[in-house]
Amino acid sequence: ARPVDADLIFFVLDIDHFQRINDRYGHEGGDVVLRALGRYLKEAVRAAERPAARIGGEEFAILVSHTAADEPALFAERLRRGIAGMEVVMPTGSLLRLTTSAGFASRNETDQDLNTLMRRAGDALHLAKKNGRNRIERAP
Repeated sequence: ARPVDADLIFFVLDIDHFQRINDRYGHEGGDVVLRALGRYLKEAVRAAERPAARIGGEEFAILVSHTAADEPALFAERLRRGIAGMEVVMPTGSLLRLTTSAGFASRNETDQDLNTLMRRAGDALHLAKKNGRNRIERAP
């Protein structure tokens, strides 16, 4: 397992109600949405040289170096709002707006490796979904 840098923050985000998108537009429509979100994230995090990747299904992850106490929450909120402002052109020609739920975890003394940090961020993501979606939760 890879050790975790002291200032590392792990974000995980998930497209809300992605199954409904697949059900309505088929897998071709789901692929259009995934590609559009991937392009958006690539552009949104490029300026800060932050790695972003699809980690499975409709989940994406971003690694960030921590610089200020409130910066991770502001960064996550900017992404959430930016995604909510996207208009994805679906194969039918209709426009689709997305929402995402996100969770993030800042490294703490209990994180022994990257997997622990990722699990905590994932738990925060599940809390965001449980609390109504289209929101961000920070892991304790």
